[in-house]
Amino acid sequence: MKALAALAMMVGPALADPLTLVDYNAVIAANLDRAEAMGEDRRSIDLPGGVVLIIGPDDVLITTRDPQGAVGCLMDRLARLNAAARICPGVMTPGQADGVDSAVAAVIPAYAAGVLPTPAPQTEVAARYERLVQSHLRGPAICDLSPDAGFLLNFVNSEDGRGWLADTLATPRLPVAAPCF
Repeated sequence: MKALAALAMMVGPALADPLTLVDYNAVIAANLDRAEAMGEDRRSIDLPGGVVLIIGPDDVLITTRDPQGAVGCLMDRLARLNAAARICPGVMTPGQADGVDSAVAAVIPAYAAGVLPTPAPQTEVAARYERLVQSHLRGPAICDLSPDAGFLLNFVNSEDGRGWLADTLATPRLPVAAPCF
């Protein structure tokens, strides 16, 4: 059990926030009084905006839940699309690329406002987003978008997708990455 807790301590926060701006230890410490038992070794903390942190022994983050749409997940998926467009210029049309850029521009202020314990400057979020894109550029070059990536590309370029994005970003909350769609 201690090995599992140690592993969760090392990877939990990194997996929960792809831009590594959230201080999960501080967020957990500040909200421990709200923790509710979920079983023998787990507790949940409900945060404003609907995000739930699941913590384990020694108050280590195990996973997160965001029923409204995990903003961190969305940011990571948009970074993957942006990287694909840079590696394989024909993977999307200029109009689709503009739609992705518009989605990123909408997510950055919401992400920045949701960072805890202190909101992050939008310039820092934008810089970390670019680093995330760069990290995806170092992976294998696959110019065929996965079905999920193709769906997201089409979705953010649709009227329904833009409406969903506006609704999703309207509620300020911690930008977690799980569950990812």
